[in-house]
Amino acid sequence: MLFLWQVQTQCDFFFRATEQINVAMGTLSKAIGGENASADTIGLFAGIQASLTAAANISKALWGQAGKRSDERKILRDRIGVLDDSPLRPSKMRDHFDHYDERLQRWWDLGQEPHHYIDMSIVTPGAIKFDPPIQPEDKFRVLEPLSMTMTFWGDEVPLREVYAEISRIYPKVIEQSHLAAASARLQAMAIGKPPDAAKAE
Repeated sequence: MLFLWQVQTQCDFFFRATEQINVAMGTLSKAIGGENASADTIGLFAGIQASLTAAANISKALWGQAGKRSDERKILRDRIGVLDDSPLRPSKMRDHFDHYDERLQRWWDLGQEPHHYIDMSIVTPGAIKFDPPIQPEDKFRVLEPLSMTMTFWGDEVPLREVYAEISRIYPKVIEQSHLAAASARLQAMAIGKPPDAAKAE
């Protein structure tokens, strides 16, 4: 039951973070359109990082750290209709965020010249050309805005697919949370009389 409530909490965190993403994308669109608005790049990538951290925490609740609890958490996944090929399962992007310092050090130690460094960038395919070409490790936090795909070191996360999956399971999560809470109350009543009943006597 506690893992179920954790999934619900992280879903709520995810939706709150996506609100921040939508607001930031709105200001970005206005700025690109020439309106008097400044692009909130910090807000955008803060929202993306928060949303993917929440999604990764859902993954850990459903499969365990690095999938180590996959078998024992299958009951939970079945209750809310999550399959093993769910876009929620990969958590590598969260690992990149958590170990950003290590990624940066490894990138520098590669010793590639010149050191191309692309971070917190909003780039459409083919918009930027480099000579020599950039390597996957040169891209730290890059958002492709048309497909809303986040890339870090060559690992991609389609944000819309993650959003669609969480939106799909959320009603089931709420339903199962209510059932679990009701079951807990019934078990408590089986152990002893409810406080109100005791007072009535």
